Amino acid sequence: MNSLSSGTGRVTPPKIEVGCRCGKKYRVSAEKAGKTLRCKKCRSKVEVPGGKKGQISMRSRKAILAEFGIDADEASERYEAKKTKTYTCSACSAEIPESKLKSSYGDEGLRCGDCRKQKKKKGDSDEGLGSWTTARSTPEKAKKKALGMSVLFGLGSAGFVHTFFGPAAWITVSAALVFAAFGGRTIYNHELNC
Repeated sequence: MNSLSSGTGRVTPPKIEVGCRCGKKYRVSAEKAGKTLRCKKCRSKVEVPGGKKGQISMRSRKAILAEFGIDADEASERYEAKKTKTYTCSACSAEIPESKLKSSYGDEGLRCGDCRKQKKKKGDSDEGLGSWTTARSTPEKAKKKALGMSVLFGLGSAGFVHTFFGPAAWITVSAALVFAAFGGRTIYNHELNC
């Protein structure tokens, strides 16, 4: 069992106490169970107890678990079920195995391979923000998008011009209007002609 060392917050590995025939005692890591080490005092070999020889048999393990009211077979089945956890598609509720999980993420959540194929057949894009500028839009949508972008162009250019030309308000406002008009018009044309 791991325990927290005092004050450090680090987990200290369990230790096994080993005694040599010469009387020297050692505390070694549990990872060395079943191996041998050499005594620093008498230089003889000392076997660390545990390892494969010291493992508990399945029969003993079941008896110990039964004393705590745990069914060993049921616990083993639950453990195996957790190891092979599956996830469900957000569109059709089909199970997605963990091996396919990485390729199943999208804007709408987890999608199985069939749902992703159907989405691509319909012409929808799975690219997220990349499809924002390439989608054909109506004149109303193009105007709204162009207006929003022109405001951003205007504010950005106003800050840039104000930084270099100082408090001359007429230069800042003029440059902001020119950049906003030019940027908005370009976005509007692009949206209609895609």
